[in-house]
Amino acid sequence: KIMEQSIIDERDKANEANKAKSEFLANMSHEIRTPMNAILGFSEALFHKLDSDQHKKMLKSVLNSGNLLLSLLNDILDLSKIEAGKLELVNQPFDLRTCIEEALDVVSIRAAEKGLEVGYDIDESISTRLNGDSLRLRQILVNLITNAVKYTDAGEVFITVKKEDIQPNNGKVKLLFAVRDTGIGIPKEKAGRLF
Repeated sequence: KIMEQSIIDERDKANEANKAKSEFLANMSHEIRTPMNAILGFSEALFHKLDSDQHKKMLKSVLNSGNLLLSLLNDILDLSKIEAGKLELVNQPFDLRTCIEEALDVVSIRAAEKGLEVGYDIDESISTRLNGDSLRLRQILVNLITNAVKYTDAGEVFITVKKEDIQPNNGKVKLLFAVRDTGIGIPKEKAGRLF
């Protein structure tokens, strides 16, 4: 009886902790989205008032990064999907070239400060009009190229996209993305842990 009561008490504590976590995330959702929407709104208004192409490009990068952050926050804060393991990929039309360029825009200022060249190459046999989850793809590319720029002091950071496999029966294509840099590299013994 004592053991049964102990198990019930532990279960109740876990449920209370889970409820508190859900309430915290719900509150944080509102607290984070409100200033984020203000940042995006004012940035959008400022964008239309600027004359300088350079300043517009910089502000466009802020807007792209802000929208990416807002989308990621929406996913993180959608606790029910995460806990149920049902965070699904979106399948919608997007332009691969635009997706890559928006990812590179995020690091362009930092790369320029370090004198790095950034660029990309898409195999010419690949159609840039694709269906898939461009948000997730951009998120992954931003993570990889941010690290590449961080650990590269001279040279370049370059993204390549090649066609690895195509399934003509269902119209699916498997693409291989690579981020190459002239930085310090990753020791072989650590590569398995990182990837």
